[in-house]
Amino acid sequence: MTMENNQLKVQLTNEKDAGRKKLNELKKGMEKEIDNIEAMRRKELLAAEETMEQQKQEQREMGMRHDALMSQKMAAAAKPTAVEDKTESTKPPSTLEKMEKLVAEQKTEIKRLKKDLRITIATWEKKFEILTKSFHAIKDEMFLRNNFQRQSAALHFASVSYTVR
Repeated sequence: MTMENNQLKVQLTNEKDAGRKKLNELKKGMEKEIDNIEAMRRKELLAAEETMEQQKQEQREMGMRHDALMSQKMAAAAKPTAVEDKTESTKPPSTLEKMEKLVAEQKTEIKRLKKDLRITIATWEKKFEILTKSFHAIKDEMFLRNNFQRQSAALHFASVSYTVR
């Protein structure tokens, strides 16, 4: 009986350790994945900021060109000749929109991964709790069996005697 108890204890301890290792591995993997995604998001944010800065610079240059053209038009307006407006059309901020959309997608992906991590951790904690409760139930059962065996052995050698008062 005690050998079985020891074997059960060893087996439950091994399962508990394996469960903890698996939980830690999953947790580390999810954290690595989240860190990678956050790093990619930061890089893309930096790239988006750089493109925004370039677009602002281009807009400033366009504004300066536009001012120069307007002054030329004013000067030409005094003359009867017509000058066509040759201002360049501004580039639509499609790259900016793409970057913002990408950032939003990555944020939702990070939220989803964090939710998955929480669910996985909760599942492993429940499994561990069940194993612990099972272990305690087995220990209680073994205690009861040992007590019953001791009691039966004690009753086997017991003698009944009556005393008169």
